[in-house]
Amino acid sequence: MAESCTTQGIWTVCRDFSCFIDWLNQWQTMLTGVGAVVAAAVSVHYLRKQIRADATLEEERRKRRVAATRSRLQLALSDATQYANDAISLLKNYLDVVVSHGSIAHLAEASKPSLPEAAILAFEAMIEATDDDPFAGLIAETVSQMQVMNSRLNALHRDAEALGELNLHSYLLNAAKIYGFCGTTFPYARRETDQPPHELDWSTVSSALRSNEVDHHDYEGLHAFVQRAGDRAAQQRGGLARDIDVPNRFSLASISG
Repeated sequence: MAESCTTQGIWTVCRDFSCFIDWLNQWQTMLTGVGAVVAAAVSVHYLRKQIRADATLEEERRKRRVAATRSRLQLALSDATQYANDAISLLKNYLDVVVSHGSIAHLAEASKPSLPEAAILAFEAMIEATDDDPFAGLIAETVSQMQVMNSRLNALHRDAEALGELNLHSYLLNAAKIYGFCGTTFPYARRETDQPPHELDWSTVSSALRSNEVDHHDYEGLHAFVQRAGDRAAQQRGGLARDIDVPNRFSLASISG
């Protein structure tokens, strides 16, 4: 009697339906396992594809948020620069009186610059939008500097005589660093460069004083104070020597006022 099935290697050639059923019974466990593996592989493939699509979409959204926030940055920097200039001008008047041992009574009615809230909000929005951690840190430190400056100005008339010259130097440096941050960041805000700043350009701090007529000759003590602050910052960033001709660029957070 001829067999209903003929075996050739691992394959079984079935001559009737019952043989096919036998074959399924024999290999069903393996077939189930193979099917499960294939299904899992297909699922993983589509899951990874979806994750990549979601990541791409989120990155596009982030770039749009950065672009939108960056478009507001120039106006915010202008407002912050004006705030710093007004603060330097007011502090300069107090310093002149304190150094000359005069009376600060006539300064009681002097207008105090208002903290530019819109600029603060724009800076905070950029911190949230950017994925550049050093840039975000630079902005965050500047926002902190602005808040400290606001507190100092609010108590200035009450505390000016007790503060003395050295503390007023510190206040002026505080304001100059805010100005310096703006000067350092303007090229990025104006789209002159796509690389945001990671450090404060120290030369812009000196520019803040010069642009407000706080020159080296008449305010030698203040400029010496600023120079020492710069030297300390240089040492913290690698011990740059004074006689090395390199650009003075320091982290805003490293400059103590």
